[in-house]
Amino acid sequence: MALEFWKQKSGPLPNWAWGGLGLGAAVAYSSWQRNKADGEAADEEATSVSGINMPDSIQPTYVFQDEHTTNITWPEMPPGGGRPPTPGPTPTPTPPPATPRPTIPSPKPAPKPAPKPAPKAPVGKWVTVAKWNSKKAPWNSTVWGITNKLLGPKVSWQTVWGAPQNASLRSKRKDPTKIQPGDKVWVPGAK
Repeated sequence: MALEFWKQKSGPLPNWAWGGLGLGAAVAYSSWQRNKADGEAADEEATSVSGINMPDSIQPTYVFQDEHTTNITWPEMPPGGGRPPTPGPTPTPTPPPATPRPTIPSPKPAPKPAPKPAPKAPVGKWVTVAKWNSKKAPWNSTVWGITNKLLGPKVSWQTVWGAPQNASLRSKRKDPTKIQPGDKVWVPGAK
């Protein structure tokens, strides 16, 4: 019959649920009473240290510790009671004394290169072309005649015509047989 009582419903919950709520409320009330009594005892203990009554202006410090906490004794306490130092003016660091720089001898100026000798004037000479005639052709009226007279019969006329100094004449006349009286021909190696 007792089992059926717990299964019955009283209000919105079955009787077993109401019994659990009542039991929980009783445990909570008992715990509250015990904590209240412990708190009063702790307050009474906190007002005296080693039998010395402390004035009300000094508030006791509560320390919660577990088995791993180490008690700190006064000699081990860090300076300032573990509080961070109050910020004050930041001292300006003094710069280290200036070290004298070693004197480095200035590099010797590089010797000036010896002046290059002036390029030697090419050995040779300019010849002015004369007018050619069929009766008696002057030696300086053709490139062949100029080469033969000044360099000798063994030297080719192409040596005179191909000289770099004759480049403007070559571009102007295109053919050595077309030179005109008054043209200047360079003869390399002529004296």
